Amino acid sequence: MKFSRFLRFQANAIAISVPISLIAMSSLASASEGEGRSNLAQQTQLPVLKVQKRGIDENQAYGLAEKLGIEAREGFLSEFGVMNYMDEKQFQFIPVKGLGEGYSGEDQFPVLYQAIDFEGVKRIKVLPADEAQNRVQEALMGANIWPSRLFKPDIRASHSTFHAETRDGDVIVRQELDTEVSIDMYYEGIQIVGPGSNMNVVLNGEGASTRTYVAFDQLEPGELIDVISREEAVKACQNLGISSLPEVKKIVPRLVYYAPPQDQQAKVYLPHYECNVTLYDEGRDIETLRHIIPATFDERWSSKIELKGELLGETVVAKVSISGGTPPFKIFWSSSSGFNASGQTAVRFQPTPREKQEYEVVVVKVVDQNGVSTTKRISVEGPFHRRAGGEIDINVGGVRDFGTENAVTNEFGALEQGFINRMSSDGVTKNFSWTGMNAWEQDFKSSQDSSWVDNTDITFYVGHGYGGGFTFENTTQDDSTLYHTDATDDWGDKDLEWLALLSCQVLKDSWSSMSRFERWKQEFDGLHLLLGFHTNAYAWSSFSGKFADNMVRQPFLWWNKPMKVKDAWFSAKDTNQPSGVVAVAMGVFRYDGVSNMNDYFWGKGSVGPDIRDSDIAGYWSISSP
Repeated sequence: MKFSRFLRFQANAIAISVPISLIAMSSLASASEGEGRSNLAQQTQLPVLKVQKRGIDENQAYGLAEKLGIEAREGFLSEFGVMNYMDEKQFQFIPVKGLGEGYSGEDQFPVLYQAIDFEGVKRIKVLPADEAQNRVQEALMGANIWPSRLFKPDIRASHSTFHAETRDGDVIVRQELDTEVSIDMYYEGIQIVGPGSNMNVVLNGEGASTRTYVAFDQLEPGELIDVISREEAVKACQNLGISSLPEVKKIVPRLVYYAPPQDQQAKVYLPHYECNVTLYDEGRDIETLRHIIPATFDERWSSKIELKGELLGETVVAKVSISGGTPPFKIFWSSSSGFNASGQTAVRFQPTPREKQEYEVVVVKVVDQNGVSTTKRISVEGPFHRRAGGEIDINVGGVRDFGTENAVTNEFGALEQGFINRMSSDGVTKNFSWTGMNAWEQDFKSSQDSSWVDNTDITFYVGHGYGGGFTFENTTQDDSTLYHTDATDDWGDKDLEWLALLSCQVLKDSWSSMSRFERWKQEFDGLHLLLGFHTNAYAWSSFSGKFADNMVRQPFLWWNKPMKVKDAWFSAKDTNQPSGVVAVAMGVFRYDGVSNMNDYFWGKGSVGPDIRDSDIAGYWSISSP
C-alpha cells in the first residue's frame, strides 16, 4: 500500500506563544515540540484505522507468558483480549524487615510495621536496557504479537528508580529496581495512543516479567476523512479546560490516532489532536493535563451535541441531545458547584455552592463507541446561595472515606466521576466532591484541611500543576496555587493517609534547583503516601477509575487481588497513560526504617503506622516510567 494514497501532509505541530487575547491570531511552527515522526507538509485528509481483530487470543497470551517466565494461570486475559498481569510480590520489589503489628491512631485499624532494608536495596540487579528490549521483542514476535509493516513499532527501555535520603539531605541509596520495555505504534509517522493500544513489559534482573500489559488490535487503513487544520486545533485546545486561567504561553497540537479502552469495542481508531498547553502565571510555567480532541467534524465519526438548561425554582434542569457519532454513548455530567452524574441524557439538581455565585456552569461530555468525545458547557443564571457541603463533617473512627477535588470547571468531570463511582461501589464513603470554583486551595491547608482533605483516608485531585505546586480556579480562597511551602505539617495530622495528584510535574525530580524531597517533605505529618508525576500527565478518562479499581477490587481465586496503593497508581499509569509518562510515589521513614511503602487501602491488606513529623528520619521515592 503506497504512502501517497492515504496522506497529504502539513506541519505536525504548531506552537503558539502569545497572550490569550491574541491566541487565535498568531502561530509559529515548532520543530522541537510535539512534531512526532510525520513529514512536515500539508495534510488535509487521513484514513480511519479499522479494527480487523480485537485484542489477542489465548494462544498468543499463553505463548507470551511462557516466553516471559509468567506462570500460566487463568485471569490475566480479559474477555476483550487484553493481557494484564502483575506479580504482586515481585513487582518493583523492595526488601523489608517485619517489626510487628499494632493499631492505627485515628481509625483503630490494624497496622503492620515494615522497615526498609536499605542494604538489600543496594544489592538489587537490573537487566540492561538493550538486553531487555531484545528479550521482549523476541517474546512478542514469537507469540505472533507484533505490528504489521504498515504500523511501525518503536521499542524503548527505561528503569524504575528507588531513592532515599536522610532528613538532612544525605543520600542513602539511589538504585534502579527493574527494566520496563514499552512499544509504541505509528501509522505513517503518526503515533497511535490510548488505553486500547498500549504494550509494556517490566522485567526483573533475571529477565522474568513482573508486569505485562498488552492491549493490541490488528488494524488496517480505511476510508479517508477530512481533518481540521492545526490552526483550528489550536482554537479548540484553547477552549478546553483552561478558560479561567490568566495567560496561555504555548499551545502545541500533535496529531495522533486515539485507541479507546478495549471494553468500548471500538470499530475504528480516528485521528485526534493531542493538546499540549503551557500556561504562564507570575513568572512560572504551569503545565495543563494533556487531553485530546477529535481531528474531524465529520458527523459520521464525530458526534454533535446540543445542551440546554434552565432554572426551575432552585433546581437546575439540563438536557443533552446527540446526533452523529457511533453509539452507544457514555455521558458524563459535572458542574461548577460539584454536581456529578453519568449515563443519563437529562439531569436535575440543586446547586450547592460553597459561596454565593451568580451562575452555575453545567458541563456535559459525550464519548461514543470509538472514543470520540465532545464536550459542551452552558451557564445557568442564578443567583445561587451558599449551602452546607460535604456528607461527613467530622471524622468517624472505622469509616473508610474519600474526597475529590477537580480544580477545572470545563473539563475532567469524567475523571472525577470515574474515581467516585469505583470507590463508592466498594462501599467507601464519599466525604466531599468539589469542582471548579468550589475546589479551594484552603481545603489543603490548615486550619481548613481538617474539615476536608485531612478528614479523609484518601483524596484524589485533578488539575494543572508544575514542579512547585498545583492550581485552582478560585482566586478568592487564597491565591489559587498550592505551593510546596503552603501546607507545612498539615497533611496527615488528623486523618489523611494517601493524597493522589493527577497533575503535571508536581513531583518532578528537580525543580528550581530543589529536589522533590526538598520541596514536599515539610507537608508530611502522618501522611503515608504522596502520589503524582515527574512528567506531564494525560487526562484519559479511564485513568481514575482504573486507579481506584486497582486498590479496592475484589479477589477471585488467585487473581484480581487488590494492589498496594502505590502499585495501583503505577499500574494505572502503565495501562492508562502513554509511554514516556513517569509516575512517582513519595513517602517517609522512621529512625528504625519503618515506612508506609507497602500500604494497601483500608480493608484490602496491611497498612503501616502514621509517622509524625518528629519521628521522620528521611524520605523515599519511586519513579516508575
